[in-house]
Amino acid sequence: MGSDFHSGAQFWDGAHAAWGRGWERHRDGYVHPGALSLLRPSLQMTDYRMEFMAQIENKSMSWVFRAHDVDNYYAMKLNVVAPGLRPVISVVRYTVVNGKRGRRVEIPLPVMMHKN
Repeated sequence: MGSDFHSGAQFWDGAHAAWGRGWERHRDGYVHPGALSLLRPSLQMTDYRMEFMAQIENKSMSWVFRAHDVDNYYAMKLNVVAPGLRPVISVVRYTVVNGKRGRRVEIPLPVMMHKN
């Protein structure tokens, strides 16, 4: 099961009625997301693998997994710690329970990154 965003927002839910207004959809199948939304068919899954392509355009990019709803989920983020020609990045993880973010853990990633 997957989503390439060609089918629009019909399988996604957000925290409020206007959650999708900030999303920019491109005909090539990718989006610039706005507010948090969840892929409804994935909410009942207990064993899965996620694959996605993404690009950090500013300081970070994040995703949610093992979501029960928009107030209870696990989150991860790739964070640019030091920008430049060879940026340094870290991975950040935390939980959200009843809408409150839990302890944030940040781990430097020992990978060679290239700008662009």
